[in-house]
Amino acid sequence: MRRSSVALGRRLALVALFGLVASSAWAQEFPTKAIRIIDGFAPGGTPDRLARIIASRMSQTFGQPVIVENKVGANGTIGMGFVAKADPDGYTLFVGSTSTMAVNPLLYKNSSFDPIKDFAPISMLAAQPLIVVVHPSVPAKTLNELVAYGKANPVALTVGIPGGIGHPFHLATLLFKSATGTPMLEINYAKGGAPALVDLLAGRTHLMFGMSYVSAHVRDGRLRALAVTGPGRMELLSDVPTVKEAGVPFDEVTLWNAMATRAGTPPAIIAKLNAEIVRILNLPEVRKQLVETGLEVIPSTPEEQARFILSEVERWGRVVKQAGIQMQERCAKRLSTVPNERNASIRAEAVCLNEGARRDARGGKPFCCITVRPEVAPLFLNSTVSGKLCKRKKALPWVRESGTAFSQNLTVRPSAFGPPRGKRLR
Repeated sequence: MRRSSVALGRRLALVALFGLVASSAWAQEFPTKAIRIIDGFAPGGTPDRLARIIASRMSQTFGQPVIVENKVGANGTIGMGFVAKADPDGYTLFVGSTSTMAVNPLLYKNSSFDPIKDFAPISMLAAQPLIVVVHPSVPAKTLNELVAYGKANPVALTVGIPGGIGHPFHLATLLFKSATGTPMLEINYAKGGAPALVDLLAGRTHLMFGMSYVSAHVRDGRLRALAVTGPGRMELLSDVPTVKEAGVPFDEVTLWNAMATRAGTPPAIIAKLNAEIVRILNLPEVRKQLVETGLEVIPSTPEEQARFILSEVERWGRVVKQAGIQMQERCAKRLSTVPNERNASIRAEAVCLNEGARRDARGGKPFCCITVRPEVAPLFLNSTVSGKLCKRKKALPWVRESGTAFSQNLTVRPSAFGPPRGKRLR
């Protein structure tokens, strides 16, 4: 019996040793074909820039094509889902972000994959803080003055939120409102930072938590920067204080990007990819290029990345729970065109909120919220909103502008403006 156990142990040891040798040999030959880097967002964004910088240099080192593919949709989950189904061989990589790797798992409970269990970390890439910017018409030169102005004028401030409900910009706004008690009306921009910035520059909104793309407008005086949300000042805006320096009780917020691949990829291949990505990020010309765009380079080991992401999931989980956000389903369809008396038209996008989220204050039923910008809200007067609002049949349709709700009727009348009787929406 004892001899049998010893023999079995030796066989297992030999199998493990053979597997280690085979994995090492495979890693030495890797790659033998093209590598794909998947970005879940549109071209031109930070993940896309990072992917292309890495791809061009990685291709030179490995002698194989490294192709960047943008698989856009569902706040990055479409691209991530594609990588989750790929072979665990290191040939399909994913540029993750705060949204896809830390926040989405908290919001989309019915996802077909787990961003933690189904992915193997490779290295952190870069991070950047948010910049609190206001339109020049806002009479606030500091963050404390903004808080004081907002409290003294409860309906004066509107904040543009790139990415819409549940995006890190939205969560950062909620953190700020909660920490400072500053009332502000939220305007969500599902298409991202570009339309939010356009409205802020035009004065249709008053402030925004933006990224480095606002710095040029700060320098030319079209916007005023009050603070950055990171642990230190930005090189791009060295005269703008941090939130901590401004004396405002608000947690530091930085958005980050990281490289990952399919779980089950051999450790030797992950180690080879990690070494190459860290080498690229430490190149002086790459660091200079990224710093000039407001990014801080933060290469890491796979283990450091795994620990960091787990801490971020825990941190943002507290924010999501406090805000009561849960996005089990979103309406993919847009509403039919809403006509007005000038024969113009506008389209609004509906967002379905499930039973665990906001409810009608009178009946306790879930509702479907159509968010529109303030300047287009008058187009809904005496107009008929047609189209199927929500997949969920029991959901009540509402139209919301600047934080208020309209009538649940499909026909929106002037008397319908305002929240449900006796209560405001949470």
